[in-house]
Order: sequence, then C-alpha cells, then structure tokens
Amino acid sequence: MGPHPRDQSQRRQKHSSEPDATEQRLARGWRETWRAETTEPERPTRASDHRPDGEEKKRRARFAAGIARSEFGRHYWDGRRER
Repeated sequence: MGPHPRDQSQRRQKHSSEPDATEQRLARGWRETWRAETTEPERPTRASDHRPDGEEKKRRARFAAGIARSEFGRHYWDGRRER
C-alpha cells in the first residue's frame, strides 16, 4: 500500500519565504493607506470638547456612588439615608 494522496499533495506544495506579486501589491496598498492616514493633520482638540454635560455628570456620579457602595458595602455612608 502506497502513501496517502493527501501526503503526496502536501509534499508537492513548496512555500517560498519570498512574497509573490499579489502579496506585494496588497502590502503596498496597505502601506500607502497607512501612510495617508498617518500624514493627515489631526484636528486640534480643545478642553471644551471633553467636558461632560449635565446628564453625563449625573451619570458619572451615580456610577461612582454605586462603585463605592459595592466596595465598602454596609459601611458606605449615603447622604440620602440621613434625611
């Protein structure tokens, strides 16, 4: 009984460490795209762009209070309970 056909087909395929023309074209295309993205001037950011609005501040405060309650458990002081 001879070798399995699958074993023979794998032997016939020899992979070169050198990229073929298709791989080189693809690599050049990606490189050009990357260069175009990195050379574009960035929009200057202002501090006012990053300030949260009123709803965002409330959401962040609720999140922080929830984390504190989670971490400190029954020892967490909540001002609402003192009323």
